[in-house]
Amino acid sequence: MQGKYVEAGAARLFSYREDALMALTKKQIADYEQFYRDRNSGRILTPDSLRFIYEAYNYDAEAIGKHFLELLQRFAHTERILKSL
Repeated sequence: MQGKYVEAGAARLFSYREDALMALTKKQIADYEQFYRDRNSGRILTPDSLRFIYEAYNYDAEAIGKHFLELLQRFAHTERILKSL
């Protein structure tokens, strides 16, 4: 008897997910896809990646700040190059 309840619950869950996906606009889906690409390519920091950076610099605030300033400089340089194309 319990199997029927599990199947019914799963069917409701999938139905709810389909309705929720249908409620998203094309712009929201495009924004999410862009976020997903950015996150996977390393342009967005996740909590795990921040932890990794902090541990790599032994939680030294000055070294961490220097790291992020160097990254900012590299990103700004890359943007200038891309804009000039």
